[in-house]
Amino acid sequence: MTMDWDQRRALNLALPMLCQDLDVRRCFPPLLAEHLFGEDDIDFINAEPISSLRAIKFIRILKQRGSRAYHVFLNTLRQLEGTIHLAHHIEELHGLSVLGHVQPSSNDGNSVSLFMSGYLIHDNGDATPLMIIIIP
Repeated sequence: MTMDWDQRRALNLALPMLCQDLDVRRCFPPLLAEHLFGEDDIDFINAEPISSLRAIKFIRILKQRGSRAYHVFLNTLRQLEGTIHLAHHIEELHGLSVLGHVQPSSNDGNSVSLFMSGYLIHDNGDATPLMIIIIP
C-alpha cells in the first residue's frame, strides 16, 4: 500500500499552504470511516498543540497510507467548506514535472539559468525552504 511518487511530491509541495489554511481535524471523519486512519493516529496528531505541526504529522501519516488515502483526502477537501482551493492546489502540483522556470541568462540565448523553489520535506516531517539557482 504505497502512495505514488507524484502524489507524495504534490503533498510535500502543498504542505506550506496546508499548514496555513487547513485544520486537519476536519479531515479525520472520512479517513476514519474508510479505515485509513485509526484512533491512535488521531491521538498522535491531536497531541500537537500547534495547527501547522498537526498538518505536518497528518501529511506524514497520510503518505504512508497509499493512493486510496490520497484520493479520499482530495475528495474530503473538495467537500469541506472553504477547502476547495487546497484540493485544486494539490491537483495542480501533482501534474508538475519541475517546480520552477528556465529563462535565458544572456542576450545570445545560448546559456540559461535555472531557478527552482519549494520545500524539502525531511523524513521526520520537518520542512525546509529550498531555492536552487544554477548559472552556467
